[in-house]
Amino acid sequence: AVARQNAERHQLTNRIEFRCGSWFDPLVDLKAQLAGLVSTPPYIPSAGVLALQPEVTCHEPHPALDGGADGLNDIRQLVQRAPDYLQTGALWLIETMAGQSQTVQELLRQQSSYCQPQSYSDLAGIQRFVGAERS
Repeated sequence: AVARQNAERHQLTNRIEFRCGSWFDPLVDLKAQLAGLVSTPPYIPSAGVLALQPEVTCHEPHPALDGGADGLNDIRQLVQRAPDYLQTGALWLIETMAGQSQTVQELLRQQSSYCQPQSYSDLAGIQRFVGAERS
């Protein structure tokens, strides 16, 4: 609902198709057709979710924050499932928590459907994004 409201506010509803579901489940008809994946998945370890600033915990749905024991549950799913949906050469880019980028790069290397995984820093100089190309 919030995404639809934002699209309406910016007059983009004619350019966006909304699908509701868990990760790639609503996209089965788009296998091997996506030019990229950009995501801010849940990446906070479960034990740390309630310790976040009130402006986060009071306004974000808990499932949008909780990434499981090590914060990587949803990221692992994106690493494993995205190759079925991405075209060769497509971009894979996600936001991570500080300190997770090396692990996420290694997950991408182990999956072997990606090339040149690398991390990118946010405006504070903290490595917070990981990108790769679908090989």
